[in-house]
Amino acid sequence: MAEDIRDKAYLTHNDVIALNFIQDSGQYVYRRHFRNGLRSHIMEILDAEQVRQESRGKMVAGVRLFPKATPLKMLRIFRTRLVSISQALDEIVKLRVIETFLTPDQFAGSSEFIVGYQAPDGPDMLLCGLQEFVQGRKLDPWRLKSGGIFQIYPDKDSQAQKTFATQLRQSAQRFVAGIKDMVLKAGYIPDIAGQRNLLVTRRGRIRLVDINNVSRVKYSDDIFIDDKGYPVCDKSIEALALIDRHLCNGRNCSGQVLFEMFLDPDRLRAVAALDAAFHRSLKKNRFPSF
Repeated sequence: MAEDIRDKAYLTHNDVIALNFIQDSGQYVYRRHFRNGLRSHIMEILDAEQVRQESRGKMVAGVRLFPKATPLKMLRIFRTRLVSISQALDEIVKLRVIETFLTPDQFAGSSEFIVGYQAPDGPDMLLCGLQEFVQGRKLDPWRLKSGGIFQIYPDKDSQAQKTFATQLRQSAQRFVAGIKDMVLKAGYIPDIAGQRNLLVTRRGRIRLVDINNVSRVKYSDDIFIDDKGYPVCDKSIEALALIDRHLCNGRNCSGQVLFEMFLDPDRLRAVAALDAAFHRSLKKNRFPSF
């Protein structure tokens, strides 16, 4: 019996074009993105001719170049087994929350859709997303204190560094303010702590690219962990506070009772222990990191 695509560690081009809801015209190549995640398969949608040029090359002014194909879009296929349309719609609503509090230039926009899937065990449904591709480098909030701002796009030109730093700080101010409003007004926070969930463009603009792990902010002494065992809410608030402290001079989160509760030293230590246990389980299960 064929394996359910939701259970596969990775997907190939042939896996995607074999899906009953994909019409293969030969125009596109589907290639696994290196950020293949815990919650969804992430596939690059590439122009087939650009992929051919990667290996065959093309002549430019008498020189053969081998340009890397740039994704046209990103295809996300959720691993979660849906029990009802309502469950799928609840996931889509979370994306609407992001769209409400962040501007289009602050996240990678996506069109979510529900499809019928001919699973090995019979007809089922899948939640998928066709997402904007964002070119950028990761923003690691925990490295900002050590000068990580200039390690994102190293540049020997001091003026270029100053310009980049100014643009990044302005973008960070807007981004942190938007996420803070989302937390305080809607009670949700996206996962901004995961590896490469935040990217920075060459113009210093912060973009949220993982828009599918949005959690409720629970005002409780208990530490919430998601279905994968990750303390996503606490780690995301910690990441937000770090960005605020090092890029915004602490103008957004300081003095807020909510953030002070989540940033209590004892709570941070407990969260760190849960975070370490989560990553140990990833290595033990040899599952792709997110």
